[in-house]
Amino acid sequence: MLEISGLHAGYGAVSVLHGVDFTLHQGAFLGLLGANNAGKSTIINCLSGVVRPTSGHIRFEGRELTGLAPHKITDMGLIQVPEGRLIFPQMSVLDNLKLGGGTKRAIAKRSDEMERVFALFPRLSERHTQMAGTMSGGEQQMLAIGRGLMGQPKVLMLDEPSLGLSPLFSQIIFAALKKLHEDGLTILCVEQNLNLTLAYSTSGVVLERGVIAVEGSGPELRDHPITRRAYLGL
Repeated sequence: MLEISGLHAGYGAVSVLHGVDFTLHQGAFLGLLGANNAGKSTIINCLSGVVRPTSGHIRFEGRELTGLAPHKITDMGLIQVPEGRLIFPQMSVLDNLKLGGGTKRAIAKRSDEMERVFALFPRLSERHTQMAGTMSGGEQQMLAIGRGLMGQPKVLMLDEPSLGLSPLFSQIIFAALKKLHEDGLTILCVEQNLNLTLAYSTSGVVLERGVIAVEGSGPELRDHPITRRAYLGL
């Protein structure tokens, strides 16, 4: 469904990715793992068009994405839930969700998607008139995911969904992602929390200094020496 080959990218004169290759199959829940500054967020920002690769290819359902504007990539169904949530704090929960359903492919089914989001996160339904900025961090993460779902993603990409959350809210968020995956959604999750991600994902890729160091199933990665080195420096 999504194929990344020879991906190089960075910021100005600083090179971050050095020839990344991996494939995301339809129906997968792939954890993109690694320590700080490994290049995880750079990959997901390249996929969403926020960062332009310096070389390499990104193909989504056979179509080349490299160089496309972010709004065109979103309208194709490759949707990112950004790190730090980036909800609109002075707008209501409902208005934040409506914005997520504003793409060409999603607007006709916005009411149906709203019901789906409220079923997944009942708290958003209960607080639909509340200003988003007054909600807790965990509630805001629910809202950020809900806003992404409103765009009817074919692939939902999440950047550090447990960042800054309590263990309880982290479990709630990942349980919701598991439900979405069981319902058929393809998920790419960038995350530092190794154990939590491997507990829910079908497979994982460990990034180390801008290259793929190892990939495999959860049990294969959990105690792999390269994973231990990437996270613990061992």
